[in-house]
Amino acid sequence: MGNTQLSKMERIKRALAGQPVDRPPISFWAHNFARENSVEKLADETLKQFRLYDWDFIKIQSRASCFAEGWGNRYTPSTERAVQPKLMEWPIHTVADLKKVRPLDPEAGALGEQLAVLRAIRKEVGPEVPLLLTIFAPSMVLSYLLGESAARMLELIRSHPREAEAALALIRDTYADYARACLRHGADGIFLGIKGCSPEQMTREEYARFGLPYDRPILEAAKQGWLNMLHLCGPHLYFEVVADLLSPLLSYGLDPGNPSLS
Repeated sequence: MGNTQLSKMERIKRALAGQPVDRPPISFWAHNFARENSVEKLADETLKQFRLYDWDFIKIQSRASCFAEGWGNRYTPSTERAVQPKLMEWPIHTVADLKKVRPLDPEAGALGEQLAVLRAIRKEVGPEVPLLLTIFAPSMVLSYLLGESAARMLELIRSHPREAEAALALIRDTYADYARACLRHGADGIFLGIKGCSPEQMTREEYARFGLPYDRPILEAAKQGWLNMLHLCGPHLYFEVVADLLSPLLSYGLDPGNPSLS
């Protein structure tokens, strides 16, 4: 490339196409729990980090709790950067409580706040800086609605699979709508976080039934986005699921049993 400096978007698109670049594109994200509780503070913190480090793309670090708040999770907000908000109540305590899961308006409530953050950041950085907005997989969201407990989620899908599938379908449909809304409001793609494709969470057979059919439609809903990112979380990942979860970018945790950076 010589001394030619590419724009952020050109750099990423060339890298995705396997073409020469002036340098590898890079970005980074982390929680500042004290500044995730309002549109203004999260947008300001995101822009502050972007301007300090000049990342090639911005992955907006939505507060994790926003994906469950619309169904009744309640938290005490954090006032410290590294201290998570405290879960105070959650909606699902019995199988009958699964009926509390209803379709959500992706442009209202906590989800609407994340779209407002996206719009605020897009207004500041203009059209040339790629933006991603986070979405959690339906099984992750279901675990949040069960008191942020993966163990309770597994117990539920194993003991009452049909009822669990009905709830997962409603969560899936809400987040497929949200994925489309992300693109409408200025995102270049979504960041879909998945924990289910690890033996720490589900068996391969369980992920094939309770994970993949609910995760894949969210990525498909965002297919018009050119910079979607799939994130797999956990040790000893079932990497073969990538063949069924097509995305330009793959991110994964550097946990035991996964490939190292080298």
